[in-house]
Amino acid sequence: MATRSMQDWLDAYGVSHQNPTNKAIHWICVPTIYFCVVGFLWSIPTPETPYISVPHTIAMVAIGLVAVFYLRLSLTIMVGMMGWSV
Repeated sequence: MATRSMQDWLDAYGVSHQNPTNKAIHWICVPTIYFCVVGFLWSIPTPETPYISVPHTIAMVAIGLVAVFYLRLSLTIMVGMMGWSV
């Protein structure tokens, strides 16, 4: 499976997001939507597991997957998005 580079993502983004208002909305709304999705996932109850000693949620799995996705694109972007996960 081929992965897209950060430049591929930015090129696709650049084609469809030329309007300055649209750019500003995305800089605000994408992290906000991410924060809300993490909150919703965190609220889903998970069963007790005797072999895992730390509390765990579905959100932790999602955050890990998102971190790997953004890390493959850019460390700076990953750090910025993970700031919304705390």
